Amino acid sequence: MAPTGPAYRTDWVWLNNSNVHIANHRDWFTTFTKIKSHIGSIYFGDRSIAEVHGIGDVELDVKVRDGRTGPRSHRKIILKDVLYTPSGTCNIVGNPILQDYNLSNDNPAYRYMLYDKETGAPAGIFDDAHLSRLRLVGLNATESSLRPDGIYMINAVWSDEERAKWLSRPKGDAQSQNHSLSSLSDQEKAWLKKHYGNEWKFLASYGLKLTDDEERAEGRAILRGLMEDELAMEVDPEEDDNESGSEENDFLADLEADPASHVADYQFPEKELDWVEKNYRHTGNFMRMMGLKPWDEEDCKEAVQIARSMRE
Repeated sequence: MAPTGPAYRTDWVWLNNSNVHIANHRDWFTTFTKIKSHIGSIYFGDRSIAEVHGIGDVELDVKVRDGRTGPRSHRKIILKDVLYTPSGTCNIVGNPILQDYNLSNDNPAYRYMLYDKETGAPAGIFDDAHLSRLRLVGLNATESSLRPDGIYMINAVWSDEERAKWLSRPKGDAQSQNHSLSSLSDQEKAWLKKHYGNEWKFLASYGLKLTDDEERAEGRAILRGLMEDELAMEVDPEEDDNESGSEENDFLADLEADPASHVADYQFPEKELDWVEKNYRHTGNFMRMMGLKPWDEEDCKEAVQIARSMRE
């Protein structure tokens, strides 16, 4: 079942430099298998830019005829092997779609039209809404979840090595099949309380339900991944004292490792920014851990409020 509200209105953008589809909300998936992986970027190679928490099929109800209603004005398309990446700025339609559909710019009214390879029938409309955005049923031709004045360097590359891990996994693999609900450790409970307040708020930020044991187990897998990432980012104080690099070098290193690391800095007041940098290294880490997008102005405002309440 597709998500509702802002999650449904988050863009599905066509990116021919992406070799995989990406969805940033769990409710898009009609089939789902938990995996632990990561995606890279054409700008930074296989260096991880986002964690992957699952894979499956996504069914999208898309417009195929503009200005019309009724059953012939829309259809469903299925994207296979979509990666679940909750920190994604938007959803991505990657070049695997060209296996089943043709893309054409023969209609000047749209950025691109999608056609079914087998039947030749229209299969989707890509509007020129900042980036090439697939129009879902219920959306108009111009709305976009991306900021009109934003500069986006969005793409997703799933490396051959990471893809091979998925394809070669043994049947009945524990990571993909085991949905038993393991208990939270005291450390995990403390982490949840510090960053989200409670487990319900944490699960809700990822579109998961506390009342569903399978989704709750998925949330706990995400939680443990976030804790591992946070631990990996911690800097040894003694090692830090011996660093010869300046703050400027640290800033550039952050940008090289994560292009979104300091995008939202200007939205944070000085006290909140200092607190975030002390506890999370940069605003990009903080916002992703809160389930927010550094590029989204409303998410930035929410992040500032969260930081202020946590700081106090």
